[in-house]
Amino acid sequence: MKRMTRRAQALTTTYACLALMAVCLVLGLAGCGGRKDVPETASVTGVVLYKGQPVDQAEVTFHPQTEEHTGVGRTDAEGRFTLSSYDPGDGAVLGKHVVTVQVMPLDAIPGLEAQTAGVTPIPKKYTDPSTSPLTAEVKPGEDNEIKLELQD
Repeated sequence: MKRMTRRAQALTTTYACLALMAVCLVLGLAGCGGRKDVPETASVTGVVLYKGQPVDQAEVTFHPQTEEHTGVGRTDAEGRFTLSSYDPGDGAVLGKHVVTVQVMPLDAIPGLEAQTAGVTPIPKKYTDPSTSPLTAEVKPGEDNEIKLELQD
């Protein structure tokens, strides 16, 4: 009988250790999920039009006035985009932004202006934050739907 008591104690101790390890694992994984140093973002979607037509294969960049991380999205054939800053689809940091638009086919070399046949060329002023007249404000708790209408 004494032997079973020891065996029961050993099993109880083993199960307690396993339970404690499981709790530590769950708490450890939960602590890895969020980034505390990332500023708050809000969802940003929109459309880019030039001369009333959707702009395909354009990179849309929101440059925050606070020097935070930019929000970037790519337009589809309908000119629609969704911004991402830190995680896919998380939008842009809150506040005022200068917006740039640069047409770049998927096979273009990043950093080079790529305005090839079949791609809608847009005025160069929209490609640089220092010359772009486009601005937007990203507000918390809202669906920030932005319509960017480019002019000559």
